[in-house]
Formats: sequence, structure tokens, C-alpha cells
Amino acid sequence: MKQIRVAGLTFLAALCLWHCTADTANSRPQTSVVSTEASYRAAHEIVLRASDALADEEGQLPSFAVLGKGRLNLAAQFQGTATEGDTWVEYEESLAYLSDRGWSGYSQEYQRPDGSRESLRFVYIPPDEMRLVHLVDKFAIHLAGAGFAHDRRRVARMMPPFLLRGAMDQRSALRYLGSRRGGQGPVDLVTLPLDGETVTLLFDQHQGHLSGLEYLADVPLLGDTLISWEFLDWSDTDELRHPAGYRIRVGDRMLKEVRYQSVTTTNVEQAPVFQVPAEIPVPSEPRRIEPRSGSLQPRPSPREVAPGVYFVPNLRTGFHVMFVDLGEEIAAFEAPTGWLELHQLPASDFVAGASSGSVSRQYIDLIREAVPGKPIRYLVLSHHHGDHAGGLREFLAAGATIVTAADLSGIVRRALQRPHTLDPGAPELTASDLRLEEFSASRMLGEGPNRIELLEFEGNSHAQGMAVMHLPQQGILYVADLAYAWPAAGRPSAAHLAPTRGLARWLRQRNLRPQRIYTSHGAAASVSWGDLERVLSEEDLAPAGEQ
Repeated sequence: MKQIRVAGLTFLAALCLWHCTADTANSRPQTSVVSTEASYRAAHEIVLRASDALADEEGQLPSFAVLGKGRLNLAAQFQGTATEGDTWVEYEESLAYLSDRGWSGYSQEYQRPDGSRESLRFVYIPPDEMRLVHLVDKFAIHLAGAGFAHDRRRVARMMPPFLLRGAMDQRSALRYLGSRRGGQGPVDLVTLPLDGETVTLLFDQHQGHLSGLEYLADVPLLGDTLISWEFLDWSDTDELRHPAGYRIRVGDRMLKEVRYQSVTTTNVEQAPVFQVPAEIPVPSEPRRIEPRSGSLQPRPSPREVAPGVYFVPNLRTGFHVMFVDLGEEIAAFEAPTGWLELHQLPASDFVAGASSGSVSRQYIDLIREAVPGKPIRYLVLSHHHGDHAGGLREFLAAGATIVTAADLSGIVRRALQRPHTLDPGAPELTASDLRLEEFSASRMLGEGPNRIELLEFEGNSHAQGMAVMHLPQQGILYVADLAYAWPAAGRPSAAHLAPTRGLARWLRQRNLRPQRIYTSHGAAASVSWGDLERVLSEEDLAPAGEQ
């Protein structure tokens, strides 16, 4: 049967290619008419051939657990330490699937150069539940909502068997694009719609397996960007045919390289990703949250924490910003955007309904409503990371001048030059719209009680050219990523304890004692110098191995 399918595939692919490349009598460029049925038939046979090798006789996929190790380039998603070059960190992840329950698991673990750590386990439970275990801060949440059903599919597709099964479930939408030369030889191209995106699947013409995929994404600071996956060195383990790992590229930069250390189809329920350490309690029943509505809801509300000083908690979930009335004009701190989950297929934004510029557009609207009639004169960027600077185009369109301690001119100019057609609300900008002021060490903005002192945090290990906003007469400090605020009765995040202590030492060296410190992440509240001082005191008392 497979030989017949391969023969049919060869004929249909050749027929489709003949239509696609046929020349006319003259040499003028012409639009070829390709039969929709021929395109579908060729695509269906290609996907069917690859799928047949992955499932059992009933078309079912076995349970499996995969452990992968490799490296992650933080700079490829604008999270690196410098504005140029790569920032590679060691990376570990696992994938698992329980066929009898339909559970999908995903975990990731790595440490950033500033000492902060990421160690998370996600379990997606049908129909719409998600359990998250944070292994560093030692807590777990159990939620239910329509969006988690989408996330479960996007995570499961990281393994080609699920991706191909999904393709066969919507086979009528498959279309054959032709062939091209790939890294390992010729590949056939088949398009597939997935969650509102069009994904192009790449199939090895000789072996028939899925060798990679591509799709376009709206990436902060990059705009319309090609995301490409490459699946490596296919082999068989027990009942499962699988690649030996994968690579992801964002545009022309490598984001991730992972090689699988182990692949098993036995005792999968015991896979670490499905386990919760005994000391971490998990709610027995999930807390149901509102369905994802495709919009940025609920609408955040600015808090006037001092006369003319506004703190906006959760402008988007987990991200807080600040803006200041300087008398005749406004200074805003940060140009935030959403967060693309680039490990998912296709990538989804952490903020439901967000685009690369929509969060900052909402921020600008909030500023204008809170302080009507005053122009936004300055946009201060703390650093170059995409989630903090990704909305800079929106502020330039609003007439603001970008003020930053780092030499970000290259990143800013690229953000202006790149096409942003995938974001329907993106402003049209040219090089003449660029207004950029850089400073070193310090810079003053405005006069009077709300005078802002911008300070460069030299030598920090999080990001080159980090800027901190200080209002000396108000006793207020705003920082991004250098600390995560914590509730009054709680403790600082263990995952981000290292940079928090680094901030405390820097303030002590500068003899700065702010009364209130607001942060871009963490609790939507302030902490004091006394709180930071206690963090340093605990460090002094801690055993050497716990610091």
C-alpha cells in the first residue's frame, strides 16, 4: 500500500510542479494556474506518507517521554546581556504525552547570566486545564480556561507525530507549494493552517519524514519575521519514530539547539514533568479563569502614588509601568509588549490578543486619559530587552523622544526599518521619525518636585546600559528586571534573588535610600530600602552554599 502511495505522490507532485513552472510562448512573466485539486492531492499524499511511519495500525500514538539538553540564545529573543552578539546559556527541557489520559507535559530549566533561574513544569489536562509547578520559588497553580486547550495543542506539536496528526485532521486545507533545496537535500513544501497562522511543512523527498517547518510571526523589535524549525536525524525508539532533536531560528539568528538525551515509551506516567515535589502543595480543583477573548482585558487603571506620579499595575499580566507629569509634558518609563512563547507551534503571545505594538498603544491611551492635553515628551527605556522596548515605534509615532543609557541606535533604527505588516495597528514610520537621546552615567529630566534623575547601572549582569529612574524629592525609584517586588508579608522571589541583592548593593554604594521602589515585574506594589537591606542581611547570615 505504501509503495502505491509513494508512486501516486511522485505523479501528483510532478503534475503540480509542471503546472507551477510551465513557460508561456513568450518570455514575459506569467501567472500559472495550478489545479487546486492537484495541489491538495500532492500535499495529502506527502503528509500521509510521513504519518504512516509514526502511528500504529489504528493510527494511535503511544505514550512517550523525552529529555533534551542543549543551549538557548537569549539574544535571539532580545533577552541577552548585550545589544549585539549572542548570549548562550545551557538549557534543558522535557516533553511527555500520556495517551490514555491525553495529558501533555513540558518543562524548561536554565539560568540567566544575572543569576536568576527558570525552572518550570507545565502539564496540560483535557479539556482545558493547566498545572504549573515553579521549582525555584516552590509553588504550584492549577487553572482552567479555554486558552489552555490551545496551549496544549501548541506544546504537543513540538513533537512531529502530533503535528502530522493535526495535519491529517484538517487534510482538506493542505496545499502543495512545490519543492526546493534544503540543508540535507530536496524538500517538498506543504502549507497547513494552524490556529490562525499558515505554517509551511518541509518534507525530505527521499526519506519522506518531516524535516522542518516555517511560518511568519509578529516579533517585537523585528516585525514580520520568519520562524523556522529543523528536525534532526530521525530514528526509532520502541514504538515511536522521532527526530534526535531540533533547532529553532528567529530570522537569521539561532534561538535554540536541543538534542534528545533519552526517549522512552514505558512508565511515562513517572516522567519528572508530571511529578510535583512533596513540599509543593497543588490545589485539588482548578481555578477557572475568564476565556481568552482576543483583547487586552481587563483594562488597567493608573494609580497616582504621588502628585503627578502614576504607577500602572499589570498593564499586561505581570508587567507594571510608570509615567510622570513634569508640568507641561509627560515622561513615560518603558515601551512594553507581550511575550511570544516561541517554543510553542505556532508561537502564541502570553498576552491574549496582543501584537508587537498593542500593549504600548494601550499604555499611550491610558496616559492621555489620565493627563489630558499634555504631550508625551520622553520615553525612557530601561534596557534593550524586547518586552521592555518592543513598543518603541508606538511612542515615536506619538511624538516622544527616546531616552536611553545604552547605545541602542542600531536596534531602534532596525525597528523602524523592518516591515510590521502582521501587526494591523502598527504605525507607518520613516527614518525622519527617529528622535533618540543617549546619556552616560546620569541625566536629568524636568524640574520641580517631579524632577527625574536617570542613573546608569553600570556593570550589571542582566543587560548592557541599564537605566534606573529616580525621583529624589518623592523618594521613589523605578527599576526593571533588577528586582521583583514582593508582598509585604512575603519574601523576594528565590528565582530572582541574585539580581535583587545586586540592586541592593548598588544602592548602598551610591548612598541611595528610596522610600518606595516600584518594579516592572513581581507584586503590583512597592518595597522599601529597608526591605532590600533585610535581603542583604539575610545574605550575610546565610551559609556559603545558600548565597
